[in-house]
Amino acid sequence: MRIRLWPLVLLLSPLCPGSRAAAQTAGSLDAGLTRVGYSDVPSVTAYSLSPALQLFRPNASLVASGVFSEFQGGGWNLQGSATGSVFIPSGSHLQVELGGALSGSAPDSGAGTAALLGRGRLHLADARHGLWAGGGVGRTWDGVSWRTTALVEAAGWARVGDATVVASTTPTWIGDSLRLLDTEATIRLVRGRVELGAYGGFRTWFEPADAGGTAWGGASAAYWLTDHLAIVAAGGSYPADLGQGFPGGSYVALTIRVATRRPPAPSRIESHEYQLLQPLARPLVPAFQITTASGLDRLIRVHAPAASSVEIMGDFSEWRPVPLVKGTGGDWTVVVAIPKGTHRMNLRVDGGDWGVPPGVTPLNDDFGGVVGVLLVE
Repeated sequence: MRIRLWPLVLLLSPLCPGSRAAAQTAGSLDAGLTRVGYSDVPSVTAYSLSPALQLFRPNASLVASGVFSEFQGGGWNLQGSATGSVFIPSGSHLQVELGGALSGSAPDSGAGTAALLGRGRLHLADARHGLWAGGGVGRTWDGVSWRTTALVEAAGWARVGDATVVASTTPTWIGDSLRLLDTEATIRLVRGRVELGAYGGFRTWFEPADAGGTAWGGASAAYWLTDHLAIVAAGGSYPADLGQGFPGGSYVALTIRVATRRPPAPSRIESHEYQLLQPLARPLVPAFQITTASGLDRLIRVHAPAASSVEIMGDFSEWRPVPLVKGTGGDWTVVVAIPKGTHRMNLRVDGGDWGVPPGVTPLNDDFGGVVGVLLVE
Protein backbone atom coordinates (compact mmCIF):
# COMPACT_ATOMS: atom_id res chain seq x y z
CA MET A 1 0.00 0.00 0.00
CA ARG A 2 1.55 3.26 -1.09
CA ILE A 3 -0.04 5.61 1.46
CA ARG A 4 1.75 5.40 4.78
CA LEU A 5 -0.35 7.10 7.43
CA TRP A 6 1.30 6.46 10.78
CA PRO A 7 4.26 8.88 10.36
CA LEU A 8 1.62 11.62 10.33
CA VAL A 9 1.82 11.61 14.13
CA LEU A 10 5.08 13.49 13.73
CA LEU A 11 3.21 16.01 11.67
CA LEU A 12 0.37 16.19 14.18
CA SER A 13 2.66 16.97 17.11
CA PRO A 14 2.26 20.73 16.67
CA LEU A 15 -1.49 20.18 17.18
CA CYS A 16 -1.21 18.34 20.48
CA PRO A 17 -2.72 19.98 23.57
CA GLY A 18 -0.38 22.48 25.14
CA SER A 19 1.70 22.97 21.99
CA ARG A 20 2.86 26.49 21.20
CA ALA A 21 2.98 25.71 17.45
CA ALA A 22 -0.76 25.37 16.83
CA ALA A 23 -0.87 27.56 13.69
CA GLN A 24 2.08 27.29 11.33
CA THR A 25 2.79 27.25 7.61
CA ALA A 26 5.99 26.28 5.85
CA GLY A 27 7.03 25.60 2.26
CA SER A 28 10.26 24.13 0.93
CA LEU A 29 12.01 22.97 -2.23
CA ASP A 30 14.64 20.21 -2.29
CA ALA A 31 17.07 19.70 -5.17
CA GLY A 32 19.55 16.86 -5.26
CA LEU A 33 20.86 13.53 -6.41
CA THR A 34 19.47 10.07 -5.58
CA ARG A 35 20.64 6.54 -6.36
CA VAL A 36 18.18 3.66 -6.01
CA GLY A 37 18.55 -0.08 -6.55
CA TYR A 38 16.18 -3.03 -6.20
CA SER A 39 16.39 -6.81 -6.57
CA ASP A 40 18.62 -7.82 -9.51
CA VAL A 41 18.06 -4.63 -11.50
CA PRO A 42 21.09 -2.31 -11.77
CA SER A 43 20.96 0.84 -9.63
CA VAL A 44 19.41 3.98 -11.10
CA THR A 45 20.68 7.55 -10.58
CA ALA A 46 18.21 10.44 -10.71
CA TYR A 47 18.29 14.21 -10.37
CA SER A 48 15.22 15.45 -8.54
CA LEU A 49 13.24 18.52 -7.49
CA SER A 50 10.84 18.11 -4.57
CA PRO A 51 8.46 20.84 -3.32
CA ALA A 52 6.60 20.44 -0.02
CA LEU A 53 3.94 22.38 1.87
CA GLN A 54 2.86 22.09 5.52
CA LEU A 55 -0.22 23.83 6.92
CA PHE A 56 -1.12 23.41 10.60
CA ARG A 57 -4.11 24.94 12.36
CA PRO A 58 -5.59 24.31 15.83
CA ASN A 59 -8.08 21.81 14.42
CA ALA A 60 -6.72 20.84 11.00
CA SER A 61 -3.59 19.91 9.05
CA LEU A 62 -2.56 19.59 5.41
CA VAL A 63 0.74 18.14 4.21
CA ALA A 64 1.49 17.97 0.47
CA SER A 65 4.64 17.09 -1.42
CA GLY A 66 5.83 16.08 -4.86
CA VAL A 67 8.96 15.07 -6.70
CA PHE A 68 10.09 15.32 -10.30
CA SER A 69 12.94 12.91 -11.11
CA GLU A 70 15.00 12.81 -14.29
CA PHE A 71 17.00 9.62 -14.70
CA GLN A 72 20.58 9.51 -15.80
CA GLY A 73 20.49 7.93 -19.24
CA GLY A 74 16.96 9.12 -20.06
CA GLY A 75 13.42 9.01 -18.71
CA TRP A 76 11.57 10.88 -15.99
CA ASN A 77 8.94 10.41 -13.31
CA LEU A 78 6.51 12.71 -11.49
CA GLN A 79 4.98 11.77 -8.13
CA GLY A 80 2.82 13.66 -5.65
CA SER A 81 0.90 13.10 -2.42
CA ALA A 82 -1.34 15.00 -0.03
CA THR A 83 -2.69 14.16 3.42
CA GLY A 84 -5.34 16.24 5.20
CA SER A 85 -7.18 15.93 8.52
CA VAL A 86 -9.74 17.67 10.70
CA PHE A 87 -9.73 17.18 14.51
CA ILE A 88 -12.88 17.33 16.64
CA PRO A 89 -13.10 18.95 19.16
CA SER A 90 -10.22 21.42 18.83
CA GLY A 91 -7.64 21.49 21.63
CA SER A 92 -9.01 18.48 23.54
CA HIS A 93 -6.97 15.59 24.95
CA LEU A 94 -9.49 13.21 23.33
CA GLN A 95 -10.08 13.91 19.64
CA VAL A 96 -11.67 12.32 16.60
CA GLU A 97 -9.69 12.71 13.39
CA LEU A 98 -11.38 12.54 9.98
CA GLY A 99 -9.27 12.80 6.87
CA GLY A 100 -7.88 11.32 3.74
CA ALA A 101 -4.76 10.79 1.68
CA LEU A 102 -4.11 10.88 -2.05
CA SER A 103 -0.98 9.90 -3.96
CA GLY A 104 0.06 8.93 -7.45
CA SER A 105 2.81 8.79 -10.04
CA ALA A 106 3.09 9.66 -13.74
CA PRO A 107 6.19 8.20 -15.45
CA ASP A 108 7.25 9.02 -18.98
CA SER A 109 6.08 5.54 -20.03
CA GLY A 110 2.49 6.64 -19.40
CA ALA A 111 1.72 3.78 -16.96
CA GLY A 112 0.62 5.96 -14.05
CA THR A 113 -0.48 4.83 -10.59
CA ALA A 114 -2.79 6.23 -7.92
CA ALA A 115 -4.01 5.60 -4.37
CA LEU A 116 -6.91 7.20 -2.49
CA LEU A 117 -7.70 6.47 1.15
CA GLY A 118 -10.27 7.82 3.58
CA ARG A 119 -9.72 7.25 7.28
CA GLY A 120 -10.90 7.88 10.82
CA ARG A 121 -8.96 7.82 14.10
CA LEU A 122 -9.48 8.31 17.78
CA HIS A 123 -6.60 10.16 19.53
CA LEU A 124 -5.79 10.37 23.22
CA ALA A 125 -2.82 12.67 23.83
CA ASP A 126 -1.19 15.32 25.96
CA ALA A 127 1.87 17.44 25.17
CA ARG A 128 4.37 14.58 25.56
CA HIS A 129 2.51 11.28 24.98
CA GLY A 130 -0.21 9.97 22.76
CA LEU A 131 -2.09 6.95 21.48
CA TRP A 132 -4.41 6.48 18.54
CA ALA A 133 -6.42 3.73 16.87
CA GLY A 134 -8.43 3.76 13.69
CA GLY A 135 -8.74 2.50 10.17
CA GLY A 136 -9.28 3.38 6.57
CA VAL A 137 -10.58 2.15 3.25
CA GLY A 138 -9.74 3.19 -0.29
CA ARG A 139 -8.79 2.23 -3.81
CA THR A 140 -5.45 1.80 -5.56
CA TRP A 141 -4.55 1.81 -9.27
CA ASP A 142 -1.40 -0.03 -10.37
CA GLY A 143 -1.58 0.99 -14.01
CA VAL A 144 -3.77 -1.96 -15.00
CA SER A 145 -6.65 -2.38 -12.52
CA TRP A 146 -8.28 -0.81 -9.47
CA ARG A 147 -8.21 -2.70 -6.18
CA THR A 148 -9.91 -2.06 -2.87
CA THR A 149 -7.61 -1.51 0.11
CA ALA A 150 -8.51 -1.53 3.80
CA LEU A 151 -6.40 -1.17 6.94
CA VAL A 152 -6.65 -1.06 10.72
CA GLU A 153 -3.99 0.77 12.76
CA ALA A 154 -2.87 1.26 16.32
CA ALA A 155 0.05 3.43 17.41
CA GLY A 156 1.69 5.30 20.24
CA TRP A 157 4.18 8.15 20.47
CA ALA A 158 6.21 9.93 23.11
CA ARG A 159 8.54 12.92 23.41
CA VAL A 160 11.69 12.19 25.36
CA GLY A 161 13.85 15.30 25.70
CA ASP A 162 14.59 16.51 22.16
CA ALA A 163 13.46 13.23 20.59
CA THR A 164 10.06 12.03 19.36
CA VAL A 165 9.50 8.26 19.14
CA VAL A 166 6.62 6.58 17.29
CA ALA A 167 5.63 2.90 17.00
CA SER A 168 2.71 1.41 15.08
CA THR A 169 1.18 -1.79 13.79
CA THR A 170 -1.05 -1.88 10.69
CA PRO A 171 -2.88 -4.93 9.29
CA THR A 172 -3.70 -4.29 5.62
CA TRP A 173 -5.92 -5.95 3.01
CA ILE A 174 -5.22 -5.34 -0.70
CA GLY A 175 -7.62 -6.76 -3.25
CA ASP A 176 -8.75 -10.37 -2.79
CA SER A 177 -5.36 -12.01 -2.44
CA LEU A 178 -2.96 -9.94 -0.28
CA ARG A 179 -3.08 -9.82 3.54
CA LEU A 180 -0.16 -8.41 5.53
CA LEU A 181 0.90 -6.79 8.79
CA ASP A 182 3.41 -3.92 8.92
CA THR A 183 5.06 -3.09 12.24
CA GLU A 184 7.12 0.12 12.21
CA ALA A 185 8.97 2.56 14.43
CA THR A 186 10.66 5.92 13.92
CA ILE A 187 12.65 8.38 15.99
CA ARG A 188 13.42 12.04 15.31
CA LEU A 189 15.90 14.16 17.23
CA VAL A 190 16.07 17.95 16.87
CA ARG A 191 18.91 19.79 18.57
CA GLY A 192 19.93 23.24 17.44
CA ARG A 193 20.68 23.28 13.73
CA VAL A 194 20.75 19.47 13.50
CA GLU A 195 17.82 17.15 12.76
CA LEU A 196 18.42 13.39 12.89
CA GLY A 197 15.94 10.66 11.99
CA ALA A 198 15.81 6.88 11.79
CA TYR A 199 13.11 4.36 10.89
CA GLY A 200 12.66 0.61 10.70
CA GLY A 201 9.93 -1.89 10.01
CA PHE A 202 9.00 -5.51 9.37
CA ARG A 203 6.27 -6.96 7.13
CA THR A 204 4.57 -10.25 8.00
CA TRP A 205 2.40 -12.06 5.43
CA PHE A 206 -0.90 -13.83 6.05
CA GLU A 207 -1.68 -14.32 2.35
CA PRO A 208 0.14 -15.56 0.34
CA ALA A 209 0.96 -17.76 3.34
CA ASP A 210 4.34 -18.87 1.96
CA ALA A 211 5.66 -15.33 1.33
CA GLY A 212 8.73 -14.49 3.38
CA GLY A 213 8.85 -11.52 5.75
CA THR A 214 10.53 -8.27 4.75
CA ALA A 215 12.56 -5.91 6.94
CA TRP A 216 13.63 -2.36 6.11
CA GLY A 217 15.24 0.64 7.76
CA GLY A 218 17.14 3.85 7.18
CA ALA A 219 18.42 7.12 8.59
CA SER A 220 18.66 10.78 7.63
CA ALA A 221 20.44 13.92 8.79
CA ALA A 222 19.67 17.57 8.08
CA TYR A 223 21.87 20.53 8.98
CA TRP A 224 20.34 24.02 8.78
CA LEU A 225 22.95 26.49 7.56
CA THR A 226 20.38 29.27 8.07
CA ASP A 227 16.68 29.40 8.88
CA HIS A 228 16.02 29.04 5.15
CA LEU A 229 18.76 26.69 3.87
CA ALA A 230 19.69 23.11 4.84
CA ILE A 231 21.78 20.17 3.63
CA VAL A 232 19.98 16.79 3.86
CA ALA A 233 21.51 13.32 3.52
CA ALA A 234 19.58 10.05 3.74
CA GLY A 235 19.97 6.36 3.04
CA GLY A 236 18.37 3.00 3.73
CA SER A 237 15.88 0.51 2.36
CA TYR A 238 12.12 0.48 1.76
CA PRO A 239 9.36 -2.14 1.33
CA ALA A 240 7.30 -2.85 -1.77
CA ASP A 241 4.31 -0.64 -2.49
CA LEU A 242 1.80 -3.39 -3.19
CA GLY A 243 -1.14 -1.12 -3.94
CA GLN A 244 0.61 0.72 -6.78
CA GLY A 245 2.83 -2.19 -7.81
CA PHE A 246 6.33 -0.89 -7.01
CA PRO A 247 9.06 -3.24 -5.75
CA GLY A 248 11.14 -2.59 -2.64
CA GLY A 249 14.79 -1.63 -2.74
CA SER A 250 17.48 0.62 -1.25
CA TYR A 251 18.61 4.21 -1.76
CA VAL A 252 21.07 6.98 -0.92
CA ALA A 253 20.24 10.66 -1.40
CA LEU A 254 21.85 14.07 -0.97
CA THR A 255 19.78 17.25 -1.34
CA ILE A 256 19.85 20.98 -0.71
CA ARG A 257 16.69 22.42 0.88
CA VAL A 258 15.45 25.99 0.47
CA ALA A 259 12.54 26.85 2.79
CA THR A 260 10.32 29.80 3.61
CA ARG A 261 11.09 28.92 7.22
CA ARG A 262 12.35 25.92 9.11
CA PRO A 263 9.42 23.45 8.91
CA PRO A 264 7.63 22.72 12.21
CA ALA A 265 7.50 19.01 11.33
CA PRO A 266 9.79 16.67 9.38
CA SER A 267 9.43 16.55 5.63
CA ARG A 268 9.00 13.19 3.97
CA ILE A 269 12.74 13.01 3.42
CA GLU A 270 13.29 13.02 7.19
CA SER A 271 10.48 10.58 7.92
CA HIS A 272 10.36 8.09 5.02
CA GLU A 273 12.54 8.87 2.04
CA TYR A 274 11.38 5.80 0.14
CA GLN A 275 7.88 7.22 -0.19
CA LEU A 276 9.23 9.56 -2.85
CA LEU A 277 11.59 7.11 -4.51
CA GLN A 278 9.71 3.92 -5.33
CA PRO A 279 8.69 4.97 -8.86
CA LEU A 280 12.38 4.98 -9.83
CA ALA A 281 11.97 1.21 -10.25
CA ARG A 282 10.61 1.22 -13.78
CA PRO A 283 8.64 -1.77 -15.18
CA LEU A 284 10.26 -4.51 -17.26
CA VAL A 285 8.03 -3.83 -20.28
CA PRO A 286 5.75 -0.89 -21.16
CA ALA A 287 2.47 -2.84 -20.86
CA PHE A 288 1.14 -6.25 -19.77
CA GLN A 289 -2.40 -7.63 -20.07
CA ILE A 290 -4.11 -10.95 -19.31
CA THR A 291 -7.64 -11.81 -20.50
CA THR A 292 -9.76 -14.97 -20.64
CA ALA A 293 -9.76 -16.63 -24.07
CA SER A 294 -12.01 -19.61 -23.20
CA GLY A 295 -12.34 -21.85 -20.16
CA LEU A 296 -8.98 -21.92 -18.40
CA ASP A 297 -7.12 -20.54 -21.42
CA ARG A 298 -5.75 -17.01 -20.82
CA LEU A 299 -4.46 -14.68 -23.50
CA ILE A 300 -1.30 -12.94 -22.32
CA ARG A 301 -0.36 -9.81 -24.24
CA VAL A 302 2.91 -7.90 -23.72
CA HIS A 303 3.72 -4.65 -25.48
CA ALA A 304 7.48 -4.64 -26.14
CA PRO A 305 8.16 -3.24 -29.63
CA ALA A 306 11.95 -3.17 -29.21
CA ALA A 307 12.25 -6.77 -27.93
CA SER A 308 13.71 -9.68 -29.91
CA SER A 309 12.15 -12.31 -27.62
CA VAL A 310 9.71 -12.41 -24.71
CA GLU A 311 9.16 -15.36 -22.34
CA ILE A 312 6.88 -16.02 -19.39
CA MET A 313 6.98 -18.69 -16.72
CA GLY A 314 5.17 -19.43 -13.46
CA ASP A 315 3.63 -22.06 -11.27
CA PHE A 316 1.06 -22.57 -14.06
CA SER A 317 3.87 -23.70 -16.43
CA GLU A 318 5.77 -25.63 -13.71
CA TRP A 319 8.33 -22.82 -14.01
CA ARG A 320 9.26 -23.76 -17.56
CA PRO A 321 9.75 -20.74 -19.89
CA VAL A 322 6.95 -20.26 -22.44
CA PRO A 323 7.86 -18.09 -25.48
CA LEU A 324 5.47 -15.40 -26.74
CA VAL A 325 4.85 -14.80 -30.44
CA LYS A 326 5.44 -11.33 -31.90
CA GLY A 327 2.51 -9.76 -33.73
CA THR A 328 1.76 -6.37 -35.22
CA GLY A 329 2.26 -3.09 -33.39
CA GLY A 330 4.97 -4.42 -31.09
CA ASP A 331 2.64 -6.80 -29.20
CA TRP A 332 3.70 -10.29 -28.11
CA THR A 333 1.02 -12.88 -27.28
CA VAL A 334 0.57 -16.44 -26.04
CA VAL A 335 -2.35 -18.51 -24.78
CA VAL A 336 -1.66 -20.40 -21.53
CA ALA A 337 -3.94 -22.52 -19.33
CA ILE A 338 -4.13 -20.77 -15.95
CA PRO A 339 -6.78 -21.67 -13.33
CA LYS A 340 -8.55 -18.98 -11.33
CA GLY A 341 -6.75 -17.83 -8.19
CA THR A 342 -3.40 -16.39 -7.14
CA HIS A 343 -0.29 -17.44 -9.05
CA ARG A 344 3.44 -16.66 -9.07
CA MET A 345 5.06 -15.63 -12.35
CA ASN A 346 8.02 -13.93 -14.02
CA LEU A 347 8.72 -12.33 -17.39
CA ARG A 348 11.95 -12.12 -19.40
CA VAL A 349 12.90 -9.98 -22.39
CA ASP A 350 15.75 -10.80 -24.81
CA GLY A 351 17.09 -13.53 -22.54
CA GLY A 352 17.85 -11.07 -19.72
CA ASP A 353 17.00 -11.25 -16.03
CA TRP A 354 13.59 -12.50 -14.97
CA GLY A 355 11.41 -9.68 -13.66
CA VAL A 356 7.84 -8.52 -13.10
CA PRO A 357 5.69 -6.61 -15.64
CA PRO A 358 3.63 -3.52 -14.76
CA GLY A 359 0.34 -4.16 -12.97
CA VAL A 360 1.60 -7.35 -11.30
CA THR A 361 2.41 -7.13 -7.59
CA PRO A 362 6.14 -7.83 -6.94
CA LEU A 363 7.43 -9.86 -3.99
CA ASN A 364 10.92 -10.86 -2.96
CA ASP A 365 11.48 -14.54 -3.70
CA ASP A 366 13.60 -17.07 -1.78
CA PHE A 367 16.64 -16.58 -4.04
CA GLY A 368 17.27 -12.84 -3.72
CA GLY A 369 15.18 -11.94 -6.77
CA VAL A 370 11.63 -10.78 -7.34
CA VAL A 371 8.51 -12.74 -8.33
CA GLY A 372 5.12 -11.42 -9.43
CA VAL A 373 1.81 -12.23 -7.73
CA LEU A 374 -0.76 -12.63 -10.53
CA LEU A 375 -4.48 -12.68 -9.65
CA VAL A 376 -6.64 -14.51 -12.23
CA GLU A 377 -10.39 -14.01 -11.80
